[in-house]
Amino acid sequence: MRTPENARDNRREAALGVVYGVAAYSAWGIVPVFWKQLRHVGAVEILAHRTVWSLLAFAALTLATGQLRALVAALRDRRVVGAMAATGALVSGTPAPWAAWISARTHAPCPLERHSRYRPEEATLARVVRALGGAR
Repeated sequence: MRTPENARDNRREAALGVVYGVAAYSAWGIVPVFWKQLRHVGAVEILAHRTVWSLLAFAALTLATGQLRALVAALRDRRVVGAMAATGALVSGTPAPWAAWISARTHAPCPLERHSRYRPEEATLARVVRALGGAR
């Protein structure tokens, strides 16, 4: 049954979706400028910064959402830690493809060439699909 409250919530969700979409496409448009500014920085250094800042963001979100106890409990369970390690290995692969991707983004001679180079996300998706038993 459609109530005024449900309709209001749906409109609010739709408006929020539009805001997220505009933000995502705006960020995507700004990213090439960002990579160009990092031309003088090595790919391994960028990757190291990405790792450290991601860990700090995760810690901040864990604290902000009050999930510290749940995280500590998960880290005490060996099966959960093993599953997280396996998932992390599948998602991240090895640092080498990411370093190559970052290097291509910061040193590609033209914008069109950037989009035709190897992307680690594609290899990651293929690994995850294979690990989950798909794509037979």
